[in-house]
Amino acid sequence: LPADRGVNVAARDNEPLRSAVGNGMVKSVRRLLELPLERGVDPGVVNNGALRVACHLGFTAVVKLLLDLPVSRGVDAASHGQRPLRSALRGRHLGIVELLVTLPAVRGVDAAFNNNRPFLLCCEMGNTRVARILAHLPRERGVWPGAHDNAALHTAYRIGHTGTVAWLLGLPVLMGVDPASRSQKLLVDAVSQNDGDTVALL
Repeated sequence: LPADRGVNVAARDNEPLRSAVGNGMVKSVRRLLELPLERGVDPGVVNNGALRVACHLGFTAVVKLLLDLPVSRGVDAASHGQRPLRSALRGRHLGIVELLVTLPAVRGVDAAFNNNRPFLLCCEMGNTRVARILAHLPRERGVWPGAHDNAALHTAYRIGHTGTVAWLLGLPVLMGVDPASRSQKLLVDAVSQNDGDTVALL
């Protein structure tokens, strides 16, 4: 409705927007964000609540809408000690993790947060595509495929993500993936399970 009809679309600390976000109502979120700035819709209100809730609940399309806004709209992708990323990781929402870590470094998202947890989660879930994106970010972003004594490699193998294991073993040596780590554990496990394909990769 026109502003002169008296409807306050930003009432109660932008409750209409927060409610639409919390229910994953993409069209409603988009319509609210497209209103003229003078209508008062503030996506960064209540401590960046809209983005944090969308990340927590796994509403990827809503997160994308919020992250695509100009920085001047107040959406902080790294607010509260990487809370959006932490929420996405906790919920195992890799689509949202990808959106966050591929933002320009100036947005402040820590791609190596919590000792490379984003990369480890990708390998744990067998999502080589997102793991590859992380591994090939600029070195200054801090992602290290061989972190935690090659935890990504051993976890992927233990769970049975053979494609991810093969990809990890094919990474350049300088990325730190060491097939002989943990006293040849990967080889020992592969032999004990009669896993000739993995033995061949080693």
